[in-house]
Amino acid sequence: MDQRAAEATYGIPDELLTPAISWSMYSLRKAWNQVKARVAPWWAEYSKEAYASGLTQLATALKNWGDSHKGKRAGRSVGFPRFKSKRRAVRSCRFTTGGIRCDELYAVLPGPPRQRLRMCSQ
Repeated sequence: MDQRAAEATYGIPDELLTPAISWSMYSLRKAWNQVKARVAPWWAEYSKEAYASGLTQLATALKNWGDSHKGKRAGRSVGFPRFKSKRRAVRSCRFTTGGIRCDELYAVLPGPPRQRLRMCSQ
């Protein structure tokens, strides 16, 4: 958005501006798949669900901001989405595909390195 606004101030015609990306989950995932090998060579080391849940949350946050900005959303105004602090935010990921199994005291999650989470109750 900022790039397009800056280009517009230089008098660049609309057809030559940086292309706008839709904020739908499908469009964000398509854009991620096009650039992931170049910008994040480590992407294959983690489950695809981590990226999918992050993009889903981003799409929801952008929709909420857009609706709030246009007056379509009830309640207080919502700010533009921003990165959260690792220290204060609750880290989360939603797994919707693949098998999750219990192995002794650990939950084994789907993904290339077979991540293990310590179960809270023993």
